[in-house]
Amino acid sequence: MGQSTKPQELDVNKKTSYQWGEDKVWEERMEAVASLIPRGVSVLDIGGGYEHLRNYAKMGHYQSIDKYPATRLTKIADLNNGQFPELGKTFQIMVVQGTLEYMKFPIAFLEGVKKYADHMILTYNPKGKRKVPTWRNQMTDREIRGYLSVTDWKVAAEASYKGGTLYYCVRQHYGKKH
Repeated sequence: MGQSTKPQELDVNKKTSYQWGEDKVWEERMEAVASLIPRGVSVLDIGGGYEHLRNYAKMGHYQSIDKYPATRLTKIADLNNGQFPELGKTFQIMVVQGTLEYMKFPIAFLEGVKKYADHMILTYNPKGKRKVPTWRNQMTDREIRGYLSVTDWKVAAEASYKGGTLYYCVRQHYGKKH
């Protein structure tokens, strides 16, 4: 019988087919996301249990949240069931890559995470480019934009990569006095 590996013991720098998929789409996405993160800013990586973003971006303070953490540094939370942990601070940029596809209630998720940052880098694989049967939602680009808008996010820029779309979003209230 094979040896089991506890999540804390995984080598987070080792790229496996489970972590990266069968092709380099995840790596391409990671590079695209990292290119948008200015050096030294604080980053919250939602769904970043393996913390691979650390290998691509030159950020300042970094925190990851995931239901299935691979390191002891990742904050454990079941975001699909409304668990949005208090982290004691806000971040300059929040990264949500390859995570929204798994959310049962995308609007509740987008609403819940906005307390963490005013800037968000979001990736999504729109309907029509679907590959993974375990994804919980099937949104078009228009639906994603609608969900972002009703949850106070404005798409400031976007880019395509082989596996989907990258949206750079800013809170609509950002920069306005309340």
